Amino acid sequence: MNQVKSSIDNDHYTHAAQQVQNLLADCGINSIYCPLHHQNQNDDLLETALSGNFCGHWRQCCRQVLNVFSNNLLTYPIKTENFPTKCPRGHLMTAVPLKRRRQTFGILICCLKNQKLDLTESLQKLCSGLDLEKIRLNEPDFENVMSGSQFANALEKILPRLIQKTQINLENQTELEDLSKSLTQSYEEINLLHRISDGMKITQQPHTFFANVCRDLIEVVNAQKLLVLWTDQDCPLGPIHRVITPGEPELDESEIRLLWQRLQTQIESTANILIDSNVDRPYLFHWPPSIHNLVGVPIRRSENIMGALVAFNKIGKADFDSIDTKLLMSLANESAVYLENFRLYRDLQELFIGALRALTSSIDAKDPYTCGHSERVAYISRWIAEHLSLKSADTHNVYLAGLLHDIGKIGVAEAVLRKPGKLTAGEFEQINRHPQIGSNILSGIKQMENVTPAVLSHHEHFDGSGYPSGVRGKNIPLAGRIVKLADAFDAMTSDRTYRKALPRTAALVEIRRFSGTQFDPELAEVFLNSNINQLTDQLVTVKITQDNSDDICQQFLN
Repeated sequence: MNQVKSSIDNDHYTHAAQQVQNLLADCGINSIYCPLHHQNQNDDLLETALSGNFCGHWRQCCRQVLNVFSNNLLTYPIKTENFPTKCPRGHLMTAVPLKRRRQTFGILICCLKNQKLDLTESLQKLCSGLDLEKIRLNEPDFENVMSGSQFANALEKILPRLIQKTQINLENQTELEDLSKSLTQSYEEINLLHRISDGMKITQQPHTFFANVCRDLIEVVNAQKLLVLWTDQDCPLGPIHRVITPGEPELDESEIRLLWQRLQTQIESTANILIDSNVDRPYLFHWPPSIHNLVGVPIRRSENIMGALVAFNKIGKADFDSIDTKLLMSLANESAVYLENFRLYRDLQELFIGALRALTSSIDAKDPYTCGHSERVAYISRWIAEHLSLKSADTHNVYLAGLLHDIGKIGVAEAVLRKPGKLTAGEFEQINRHPQIGSNILSGIKQMENVTPAVLSHHEHFDGSGYPSGVRGKNIPLAGRIVKLADAFDAMTSDRTYRKALPRTAALVEIRRFSGTQFDPELAEVFLNSNINQLTDQLVTVKITQDNSDDICQQFLN
């Protein structure tokens, strides 16, 4: 660190000397700045330090000055009694050793052959640089002072002071620039954290959330690649989920698993992070050649490691620094809060859906022939919604509507539901009331406000001949029209007390026949054009086998 600071100080001092050279050149004073480490190098290096209009003997003059200093450059104070002196052409010249903290950085050689200062502009430049008032002299006295050894001696005193002042200004400017960069970086980091926090929704799937995090983070942290890893809470040794940005380094499955293992080992055994590069020390681990450096931070809550956030190959620097690490840790903490909340929300959702399934199963169990019907209608309804490319929330509501569509049958007598023969007018009236009963049950639940209309309307016909309200066409809620179609298809392909199941092809014929009367023709077309074979194969996993169905339903009946 001290070596780096010393190097920066030397650069400031060199730049300050060059600025003072420009000021001297404006005043007609030629100069050569010789950094200490250049004194024994060739004339081409010295030529880059020239300022002003030199004669053809400047190399000889430079060597003459360096020879004078050669024996005492490393002593302090440096002896300067031989200056000012005459150069081989008879011009007055002087040399000023430039020191800082008792160390000599270089020599400023000044040739006064062309020096011509007036009482205004040129002199004012020197005086203002030193915060001095302009010297008040009569014209003849001024000319004598500025052209003789007295001025050369004055230069030896004022130039180090002027360079030191210029250096301080440069250092202040550098500090201001660094502060500005730091403030800009802090603003970007705070803005990033705000965007991520603002977009943190527990209904958002982890892949979407982490994709947004990587998109916003990669430009701020200036990494070549970002990777987010996480596992399921109930199966930490199961599949490793990931979101990874495109580009190098490319990582295959085995390398990702190895990285995950090393992250866990390092996180558990050290101070929470994995930083690996060969900048200050050899690599901790052997990595693929495309990985030059990386930093990985855990996504954790308490002692539970939920995942990790990893950045690869720092752009613009040799390695990731503490600022990058702190930003990644802040985002990892935000991500841990999101993951924990998402998992809690998912558990609540599963508990909620489980309770609804238990409720609908108890209703289906009132009639052994309809056991599992609500679950199948929910699945078919979701199938249709997905083929309509509905939003995720709308598709979920359609699924719930299918699951709860017959909840109103809780108010219908079992004898009516299980009657094998023809229903009387009064019994039909009981059946026809179940959509309204179901709507009344759900209307008191805030979370069901987008589901209730579908439960109420799932027996309405597209031509207006349905019940309970005789609504027609697009006035029937879309979810109600979807559940109507799904309910009819499952009813036709399932055994009932009053008939056997229709073959699948026959049920499809019936749907086409009643398209536009009972069913929304657009929905019917979407359903008929979907892969019905795939749907029925998937329904096998939803459909309870007849033997198990009888057992389960019998348990409810008992």
